[in-house]
Amino acid sequence: MLIPVYNGEQYLRSAVESILGQTFGDLEVVVIDDGSTDGTHDVLRDLERSDERMRVFLRPHTGYVKQLNFGIDVCRGTFIARMDADDLAYEDRLAVQIPELRRRPEVMVLGGAYDLIDGRDRLLRRHWPPCDDATLQEQCLSGQTPIGHPTAVMRRRDLIAVGGYDESLETAEDIDLWLRLGERGKLACVPHPVLRYRQHDKSVSEARAEEQADCIREGCERAYRRRGLDRTFVQPPAWRPVGESQRTDFLLTYGWWAFKSHQRQTAFVYALKALQRRPLAQEP
Repeated sequence: MLIPVYNGEQYLRSAVESILGQTFGDLEVVVIDDGSTDGTHDVLRDLERSDERMRVFLRPHTGYVKQLNFGIDVCRGTFIARMDADDLAYEDRLAVQIPELRRRPEVMVLGGAYDLIDGRDRLLRRHWPPCDDATLQEQCLSGQTPIGHPTAVMRRRDLIAVGGYDESLETAEDIDLWLRLGERGKLACVPHPVLRYRQHDKSVSEARAEEQADCIREGCERAYRRRGLDRTFVQPPAWRPVGESQRTDFLLTYGWWAFKSHQRQTAFVYALKALQRRPLAQEP
């Protein structure tokens, strides 16, 4: 398991413990501290002392994607599973994904279903991505990210063969990698929830949404050229708020997701937050 972290003290311990608690026992947990300035270092050292499967690397702050490539170099296993320092893996995640990847040598990237949660671990919705290669490839080419990066498992040799992550496309490094690996083999997902994927306003996808949109465009247009495709990129709708103006709309979206997931209390919380930002009596 490869986890980069920068100032992730708040959620880090629970994220790592969700990996150490996997029912699949043959694993190493490589955590790379990207020059954190909060209590991340102390949390990692405590975890490292408690479990010999932990390998912690303290690095200068150079950015998420550079640390991912460093991680590919230092990981020792056949497979590299990804997760972020604010997510939570279900205990059977690797027990489901690793045998599936072993069974299907043609698959380059294997993702899975996931639950979207908020900063307080409240369920928003369960997301079921497509499982077939054709749909996953088309969604990637359209600028969507059907394989959630923290759900992905890949073979280390395949990552090395395509040159790892492209550091010039930070914030869209995942979709670019899926497209390049998808030219070498197939993409797939398991129809099984593997992760609790956290949504909060400090996440990279939300804090750098506009930059991410530009990088997604670039990654897709490079793929069109490599694949000889005559198509024009059309920016897909944002799935995270882009600037303050969209935040109220997304609060309502999160509330609606929670309501449809039978999380009535969570739905009420988000409806109230939206009303506090945009009162009913407010003039348009």
